[in-house]
Amino acid sequence: MLASLRPGMLLLADRGYDGFEALRDAAATGADLLWRVQAGRPDGTSHASTVRLVTTLLDPQRYPAAPYHER
Repeated sequence: MLASLRPGMLLLADRGYDGFEALRDAAATGADLLWRVQAGRPDGTSHASTVRLVTTLLDPQRYPAAPYHER
């Protein structure tokens, strides 16, 4: 999959693809990312219903977003 990614593309991913290496390698292709990842706790555990959005779309003027719960 990574070999197919190019700048200008948007890669969406769900909680099964949230390892640091996967994020790093996908971002290195130049494609933008918007991934929903499992939120971990400082003790290493996680809560099944807690997720975070991870993205490379960091310019709020170009990529405005509503809070996730308002989608």
